[in-house]
Amino acid sequence: MPKLDLQISRPALLLNRIAQRYSKLARILMEYVDNSLDDAERYYNREIGQYGKAVKIQIGISQEPAMVVITDNCNGMDKKQLKRLIQNVGESQKHSKFTNGQFGFGVHAFRAAAQTLSIFSKTEGGDTYVLHIDRDSMNFHPPKRSDTFHIKTVGGTQVILRDIDPSWVQGLTVPDFTREIQYHFDGLLRRKNLKIVVKDATHVAKLCRPFSYRGIQGSRLKKSFTIDDSPVKVALFVSTVPIPNNSCYFTAHGRRINEVYEVKSFMKVSRARYGVWNHPHVTGYIEVGDFVEPVITRDEFRRTQKRIALYKLIITKVEPKLQELVEEVNNERRTLEMGRLGNILSKCFNAAVRQDNHRMEGQASYVEQIMKDPTSKGGKRKLPKEWEEDVPEEQEILENQENPEIIPQDNSEQPQNEQPPAKKQKREGKLTKLKKVKGQFQMVFVKELNDAEGVIQRGCLIGDDMFINLSHPDFQERMVLSKTGAKLQITQRLNAYIANVSANSYKQAVLQRTPEGMAKYVDDHEILFCEVMDLSLSIERQLRKYMPAIQKEVTQD
Repeated sequence: MPKLDLQISRPALLLNRIAQRYSKLARILMEYVDNSLDDAERYYNREIGQYGKAVKIQIGISQEPAMVVITDNCNGMDKKQLKRLIQNVGESQKHSKFTNGQFGFGVHAFRAAAQTLSIFSKTEGGDTYVLHIDRDSMNFHPPKRSDTFHIKTVGGTQVILRDIDPSWVQGLTVPDFTREIQYHFDGLLRRKNLKIVVKDATHVAKLCRPFSYRGIQGSRLKKSFTIDDSPVKVALFVSTVPIPNNSCYFTAHGRRINEVYEVKSFMKVSRARYGVWNHPHVTGYIEVGDFVEPVITRDEFRRTQKRIALYKLIITKVEPKLQELVEEVNNERRTLEMGRLGNILSKCFNAAVRQDNHRMEGQASYVEQIMKDPTSKGGKRKLPKEWEEDVPEEQEILENQENPEIIPQDNSEQPQNEQPPAKKQKREGKLTKLKKVKGQFQMVFVKELNDAEGVIQRGCLIGDDMFINLSHPDFQERMVLSKTGAKLQITQRLNAYIANVSANSYKQAVLQRTPEGMAKYVDDHEILFCEVMDLSLSIERQLRKYMPAIQKEVTQD
């Protein structure tokens, strides 16, 4: 049976389509930086972790005209190698198993954002050759000796991306490129005798540096494994404080593949899932070497038996211990958050108790208090005046009458030598005002609370401390945590529970402390139930009004 050869009528168009997988300019540039790092691999001594020569890669960027220049002093390419770049698309000729390139498409990444690519390269003792590629051209011209530019180092390469599309220029900045290089090549930047510099037309230069794990306070999980004679290195850290923008990730020969929680194939089989791998306190990396192969987009691993073996190793040997360390951090964090929550809710509780005392004294009914309260609607931000300062209301009114605020209607009528009115001070935030509220009672969250017979209690008022039991099933059922399991989510359901428990506990304690006790309600028990409900709803209203602010305060880092 005759065979049919595969023919591509418009190869340049196909390459343009492949290049469209890139979403930002900085990521495109990483392909060319990666090529330079691959070329420098032959100088690297793995035993001492150092290059045999001072390797320098420089990225120069320009806004007008929009272009990028990547220069290195590595081995370079001769005419034959440059020719293979356009004749053997999809075939990589990397010389070491420790290099990253394997698909042969990286050189054509420019097609997504730039019109032309120029490559100048020279090997030791050879001439400088140049290769020009236009993304719209269906014809490829062979490399030739360069008459305009010559590589001055013993060997090296210069890649120039010209005519960058305006829609891509936004990412053409030193900070963007620096972050991307540090993100993708964190492991390689730790090598000695390597320098990667990014600079712009104004000579603003930035040296790329690896993330430092030395200053992390917390627990470390370092392990080394061997699978089928291939090493796998685990270096994970669980910090006592959140580490922004640096979660744990997979690497292959020092190059980042993707964050662990972003690798969908792994997350499908993980037992701990996002609660561990996307935890804000977890950072570090898992170096897989060449045991598993990345897909063409280099953000996932190919589906092979080796991938299954790698995931099984991580899930059984690494994940359980990491989950223990994360749970310790979660417990400490929740204890801190509960302390913050208790301090804030104490203010709300005292305000509600104050209103309850007014009701007991006959100053106003519950309904009257609601009607007079300008912040009765849930979610309002303003605080009741009595919360702002511990100043009697009558005194505050008197002071306002003696010092009325004068606001001139027409500034032009003011005398020229008169100072303009001082700027009105910025209003205090609601929580700043809330913290000034004084009160007798303190709300405290505890992990265990039993009565004299050992029966678990939801809450109780002991002295001036209102204790709320965190371990009670009713509280646990209403305690909602973030996806990572660290941060407490303040919900209306939790607020209602705290309000009910604290109101009943308070009323019970008051009855026990007063001489009358239950005798006050002998003739009409309904009065007691109404008082308890009024107090409960009053507390709930206070909590509901400041719920967004309470959430922000409690979960602050």
